Amino acid sequence: MKYNYVLIEENQEYLRYFFGGFINHTERQFLQMKNESFVVDVRDLNIKKKRNGKLYCFIIGGRIYEYYGNYLISYLRAHYPNCKIILELIDLVKRYEFETGNLKKWFDLVIVFEEGDAKTYNLRYFPMTYEYSSVKPYNMKSDFFFVGGGNQQKGRFQEVMKLYRILTEKGYECDFWLADVPKELQDALSGVHYGYLPFSDVLSHIESTKCIVEIVQKGMSSATIRLINSILYGKHLLTNVKTIENDEVYGKYSEHVHVISNDMDFSFINEKTTYDVLKARMLFSNDSFINNIEKII
Repeated sequence: MKYNYVLIEENQEYLRYFFGGFINHTERQFLQMKNESFVVDVRDLNIKKKRNGKLYCFIIGGRIYEYYGNYLISYLRAHYPNCKIILELIDLVKRYEFETGNLKKWFDLVIVFEEGDAKTYNLRYFPMTYEYSSVKPYNMKSDFFFVGGGNQQKGRFQEVMKLYRILTEKGYECDFWLADVPKELQDALSGVHYGYLPFSDVLSHIESTKCIVEIVQKGMSSATIRLINSILYGKHLLTNVKTIENDEVYGKYSEHVHVISNDMDFSFINEKTTYDVLKARMLFSNDSFINNIEKII
C-alpha cells in the first residue's frame, strides 16, 4: 500500500461490516467518532507525520464532513502535510447538507456508490465495499426477507406492503422488518415486525432466507448493500431497481436478480444460486477498495 489509511466515520454499527478490514490492521485505522469529540479523538491517535516511510490517507465519511465541513479538512492538512484526503458518500448526494460545487477543491478524491450520482455530479463511481463475515442463521427460515425504513416520505411503505400481500397470498413465508412506521399503520400481520433490527441480526436473517427483498428509496438507480448481501451469501434478490443488468460494476451479477413486475413468477426461489462467492468477496473487500483508490491517487 502507498499510504497508511485512517477512516473517519460516524459511530454506526453497520459500518463495521462495511469496513471491517480497517480494524486490527497494521496500516489502517478505523476511527468511529461522536460528533462532539473529533479533535480529542484525532489527537489521541498519536500518529506521526509518517509511519513506515508512508504518508497518511484520510477517508472521511459524508456525515462527518456534513457536520464539520472544511474545518475538518483544514485541520488535517495543517497537522499532516502532504496527506491525501478522500470523501466517501454512502448515501445519495442530495441527502447531504453541504454544497457539492467545491468538493474537488477540498478533496483529492470524492467517491460515490450510486452510478447516477457519479454522472450527475461528475464524481468517481466505486463498487460498494463490504468485508464478508460468517454468521449463524436465524432460527426461523423464510422465503423472502426485507429490512428497511417504512417512512412514508421515502415512498417505500406502500410498496413493501403491496409486495407482502402478493407474496403471502401465494403462500410464501415472509420475514419483513420495518422501522419508522407510524403507530396507526402498524397492522398486526404474520411475518411483519416493526422496529429496528441490529445489523448483526440482519445477517442472521439473510442466512436463513431464500431471497432478499430490496425496495430502494426514490431517486436511487444503482444497487444497494442488499445486492452485495445477496451475492456474498448466495441468495436471490427481488428488487425494484430496473437497471442493475446495465450497471458497469454489478451487471455481471444480475443472473439471480429479479425485478419486481406485475404477475411475476416467484418460483425462482427454489433454484440454487450459482455465484462465485469467493471471487465476489475479493471484489467487494476492503483490499479491493484500497487498490481502486491507489490506482487514482
